[in-house]
Amino acid sequence: MSSTTSGAQIPHEDTIVTPQSDFTVQIKEFRQVGGRKLLKRTASLRVKRDTLANSSGYFQAMMGGRWTESEGDTITLEEDTVRSIEIWLRHFHGTLDVVTLDDISVADIWHIILASDKYQFNRNNLLQWFIRWYRNATAAGIHRDNLAKKLMLPCYAFDYAHGFQDLTKGLAYEEKGHIMEINPIDNVRLHLPPRIIQQVNAAKGRLRNILTRELFAKINFLIETGSCSCKDETVFNYLRELGKIKVQPLEERSFSLVSVQSYLNRLQHFDQERMLRGMSRQPCSSCGIEWKRRVGKAIEVTRDYFDGLCLDCMKATVKADEEYWYHASYRSRHDENCRITHGEPTHYFSLMARRDKRGLVAD
Repeated sequence: MSSTTSGAQIPHEDTIVTPQSDFTVQIKEFRQVGGRKLLKRTASLRVKRDTLANSSGYFQAMMGGRWTESEGDTITLEEDTVRSIEIWLRHFHGTLDVVTLDDISVADIWHIILASDKYQFNRNNLLQWFIRWYRNATAAGIHRDNLAKKLMLPCYAFDYAHGFQDLTKGLAYEEKGHIMEINPIDNVRLHLPPRIIQQVNAAKGRLRNILTRELFAKINFLIETGSCSCKDETVFNYLRELGKIKVQPLEERSFSLVSVQSYLNRLQHFDQERMLRGMSRQPCSSCGIEWKRRVGKAIEVTRDYFDGLCLDCMKATVKADEEYWYHASYRSRHDENCRITHGEPTHYFSLMARRDKRGLVAD
């Protein structure tokens, strides 16, 4: 239950987190306006003292030591948002189900992560709730309202492997131009390690190279080794057909305007009959191959190449170097002991994104 009042134009919420409350957490939420910190709203969250004290080492020290707050029945928290603290307190008191998932914004999730970092809350305890929220938020697609760019950090922070895989794969295939994350809140200190974004972009660049290689392998072979009189016409008509479906030329600049997935979709319309109709003579056996099948293989190889980044492969371990050479030497399953299924490219792109130290803020 909560009620909202307004005093001196500052909204105030009085929220009963648990009916057995014997303690009050006061929240002062601020906003930045022209470099100035202005009070945005306040809240009084009614909780149980013992439950709050047991929620983390931070509050255990605050309420069980020599802090001023240890003797009263109220504490005041600043630089937090009302919603983020409410979510954590409801979780600790077992009343989180009263908050509907639709009422939680992406920005709220980022503030929930900030609060966990500040107050030493264990994010793993909120993982299942976050997964439900994530599935609800992305039900209409991960690219709506740039969700994929905004949710990489939350999936990373909550160690949600399947969500992180889907987002990084989706961005590599669907994004035009350089991939960047989007921070929906004012705090610039919270972001992914730069290595992760570098590796998602590296994977996208590799997809471009794979597609180019597969589309032009046979053409390059004809140019270099063909001795027939129809090879020039075959190469021309193949390139012209790619041009008709807006796939040619496949140069680096074109991938800043068109996503890899868009090119794969366009290639589905490759018309071999139309290509061969432009030939002035019957092509030889080398030039008259199943070009449609060749294009289909290019689609398949590119589509199946990258499975997204793997959080488990990214985790630093003491034996990281040994693991690297083990995989390089023995060709074992590259998703062994991982929570997600993936192939070799995902393993190595993830390995290169491995973090060097713990912590989220200013990492």
